[in-house]
Amino acid sequence: MHSSADTSGNVIIRNASVLQGPEFELRKKMNILIAGGIIADIGENETAAYRRRYDGLITIDGKGMLAIPGFVNAHVHLNDAPLKDAGAGMTLEELVHPVTGLKRTGLSRLGREERREAMRSAVAEMIRSGITDAIDFHEEDYGIIGEISSDNPQSSILTVLGRPQRYFTEQEVEGNVPLNARELSEFAERIAPFDGTGLSGVNEYSDSSMEQIRQLSGKRISAIHAAESVASQSKSIKMTGKTEVFRAVRSFRPDFVVHMTNATDDDIMLVKDAGCSAVLCPRSNSILGVGVPPVEKMMQAGINIALGTDNIMLNSPDMFREMDFISRICNVRAGRAGVLKDIDALRMATLNGAKLARRKGAAESGSIVVGFAGDIVMLDMTTERMLGTKNPVSSVVHRAGIDEVVCTIKSGRVVFAGSRTGTPGVR
Repeated sequence: MHSSADTSGNVIIRNASVLQGPEFELRKKMNILIAGGIIADIGENETAAYRRRYDGLITIDGKGMLAIPGFVNAHVHLNDAPLKDAGAGMTLEELVHPVTGLKRTGLSRLGREERREAMRSAVAEMIRSGITDAIDFHEEDYGIIGEISSDNPQSSILTVLGRPQRYFTEQEVEGNVPLNARELSEFAERIAPFDGTGLSGVNEYSDSSMEQIRQLSGKRISAIHAAESVASQSKSIKMTGKTEVFRAVRSFRPDFVVHMTNATDDDIMLVKDAGCSAVLCPRSNSILGVGVPPVEKMMQAGINIALGTDNIMLNSPDMFREMDFISRICNVRAGRAGVLKDIDALRMATLNGAKLARRKGAAESGSIVVGFAGDIVMLDMTTERMLGTKNPVSSVVHRAGIDEVVCTIKSGRVVFAGSRTGTPGVR
């Protein structure tokens, strides 16, 4: 998904405040050099040497700005972008069941160009809001998403996971029916252009088929939805005697599990012991009324937790909102403040998610550190919402929004630059 052109940028950010490193240490009046897509230097040094050394250096005047790591949307469904709010008030099953849900039936009535433009627009919206990596769970073949990836430089933010089009009946799950030779061959061909595999709910697959799919996926990224609702957990236990998470971890062995909203204590320990990560989608869970993920228990277990915005038909792909919401909902559930620290919420939206989107051989990302990928978002700290902040981390989590994003830099390439009057800009 990432061409060499996406990592060739040379940028210097001058005189900016920076949330540096995994602890988001605030440092002021700093210069950041990105060379060949990688952060080469951070400091107060004179920048003239940079100009002599690197050709085509883009300069960003960072006065009044805060540099933060690019956001990672660790779970999104771009495919349903043309169905925004079409299913307001519907249940999870009614909306997204892969065979009977509104998502499938609604998309089947739309033209290819309408779908392509809605998906392309969603990618642009994510970049405009500071997202530099997005993991898309794609339900269909590589067709439209492949076109978007090939004709739009901004698509360098996408990691696209595919899935088989074979969904199992309850009887087949109960009987543990495997994929046959033809289905295995079709899946192998189907998955070839994708960055990995992102399966639907555990209940749509038999245990043996998940094992087969995992083997075919090889060393590429693998992920699966599990324990989103009480009903889906109960259904799995009824069919197999095991929870969705148990079956996912034991049969599919994913890199990360999406949702975990209704995971049991045993499920959490299984994920921890397997070295899996968890991707939480609290706003999506909330609008569907399926619960709040057990964030505190997962953190106590030491699980790497990232955030995703889930289906675009339900949710805006906005990581500012996701951080703010998960922080507040954890406090409400516990009945006290500070249950989820703001610094942890920001990590979930940046560094933790970057671990999941990283490909073999690629530079690390998700933090402003020398040697990491130059994925940086510049925020305007002079707006009415941000002026006077005494705690930039908390302000990023609870106050900032898309209007504060001045520019988005992906691997040293400025993929979005605002043009508001009076805002320091790019030249």
